[in-house]
Amino acid sequence: MFDLIALGLSPWSEKARWALDHSGIDYRESEYTPMLGEYWLRWRLRKFSGRVSVPALIGKEVRLTDSFEIARFADEHRTRGERLFPHELIAQIEEWNARSERATDSTRALLIERMLGDREALSEALPPMIPAPIRLSLTALAAQGSRFLRRKYRAREKSPTDHENLIRTELTVLRGALDGGDYIYDTLSYADIAMAVVLQFLIPPPEGSVAMGPATRRCARHPVLAEEFADLGRWRDRLYQRHR
Repeated sequence: MFDLIALGLSPWSEKARWALDHSGIDYRESEYTPMLGEYWLRWRLRKFSGRVSVPALIGKEVRLTDSFEIARFADEHRTRGERLFPHELIAQIEEWNARSERATDSTRALLIERMLGDREALSEALPPMIPAPIRLSLTALAAQGSRFLRRKYRAREKSPTDHENLIRTELTVLRGALDGGDYIYDTLSYADIAMAVVLQFLIPPPEGSVAMGPATRRCARHPVLAEEFADLGRWRDRLYQRHR
């Protein structure tokens, strides 16, 4: 049994979770709280300097802190399901993962700004143990956490327009690779998973698939890119229906 420390809302956590589920890896998931949970995470990882982030997969002799590494580990130790990393496609899948990382960095940067302007979404971002009657009064704490993430990931190094253009570039490449089909290659691979989660903060995924409250779902819909890439949203939803 492995421990997965994850952020329910995070596309990176969803990439790891999807690969683990597809591959039949047994794990239990713990929710990570940005900023407040960092010391606990460092203790679990036995890493007391440098940057730490989730998802993190922890086992007796395993400490992985990157969604791609977790997915590779799951694929190599799978108990069911087809390979997500066919040997002949590993180099290409690495390139798709790099595209996913770039684009998702930008979708996160844009989401943080939208959430900072929405008190209800900030309320939903608070730790679950906080009682509902006082959540709205503590949105300043959630805003502090969002600003912490904004600094940690240097979200303001690009302008909103630059973030949007980067996302647009990567999704246009995805659209061309799919060419109206269901998979980037012949069958489901990690390339599909990596690019599907790029859409998570542009077009909210199907209800129940990712932990999102109603206000967060509202913020997760980008006012322009959601319409421009609606076809890819439908593609992502088909993947969820068939493989999630």
